[in-house]
Amino acid sequence: MSVQEIHLEAALARARQAVRQAVEEGRNRLHAARTPVLAVTSGKGGVGKSNISLNLAISLARQGRRVCLLDADLGLASVEVLLGSSPSRHLGHVLAGECSLDEAVYAGPAGLSLISGGAGLADLASFGPAAVRRVMTALEGLSRRFDLVMVDTGAGISPQVLAFVRAADHVLLVTTPEPTAIADAYAMIKAAGPQGPMLGLIMNQAGRRQEAEEAARHLAAVSEQYLGVRPVYLGYIPDDPAVPQAVRAHEPLVDFAPGAPAARAIIALAGVVAENVLAAPIAAGSTANGPVAPAANRAPAARPSAGFWRRLLAVITEDEAHG
Repeated sequence: MSVQEIHLEAALARARQAVRQAVEEGRNRLHAARTPVLAVTSGKGGVGKSNISLNLAISLARQGRRVCLLDADLGLASVEVLLGSSPSRHLGHVLAGECSLDEAVYAGPAGLSLISGGAGLADLASFGPAAVRRVMTALEGLSRRFDLVMVDTGAGISPQVLAFVRAADHVLLVTTPEPTAIADAYAMIKAAGPQGPMLGLIMNQAGRRQEAEEAARHLAAVSEQYLGVRPVYLGYIPDDPAVPQAVRAHEPLVDFAPGAPAARAIIALAGVVAENVLAAPIAAGSTANGPVAPAANRAPAARPSAGFWRRLLAVITEDEAHG
């Protein structure tokens, strides 16, 4: 082989290596862009939001999905209470520079990864913009390891809750058929704004299917008429005595009583979420409890190209500027 041929072979080898590296980098960027963030929220407390967040995340993890659940229910640590866990590190420690983000991640059931918000998310501004940006960047990098990042927000329409809701790719709004809960759910839809992420609606603690569907239709119709937003009904979770029993036992419902009606409904809901959130925008036409008549829904709002954590930082910065 001549010298020229040797040089040519070496150049071709370098070119092939560069192509492989570019393809791999492209795959990494594509995976990062595809990692959706799902916020689970409610207009008021006491509707079972955190219970659904935890059991839904576990059910998705059991499907083989890589799921990270951030407990952002500020000051209440509801997920920790439901699990009977006491993590030694949370985002407050990360913001204060006392530990790395990896050290704040702890293992949950079925391979679920959990992060406690602790007190760290209650007043992000107090840590200064540099600390917040550092943690947001770390969270963005962490999310690339997962198929889905779920955020269990606080209840109500406080600035902290709305920051997560407005920055998320998808939102599951949990309510009950009780009139005051419906009114508070409407307030959340209004606060999220017409250009916010598409809202999926879950009726919890429903006595019967007809009650849940009637309440969902009423909320959707009023929201569409006055706000121009029609949340997509994703199903209901029946009122079930196994739920408070599991809470008292500090066990996830899907482990404590997997055959209970509420557990079966949440497991079915995980299938709906996997199909719609991980594969495509939320669509009307089927729920965790079977088919329903398709609703006239607005198309999901186009999300900014930046990732969730950058959008969250932008929302926080905007709120501080107007505060």
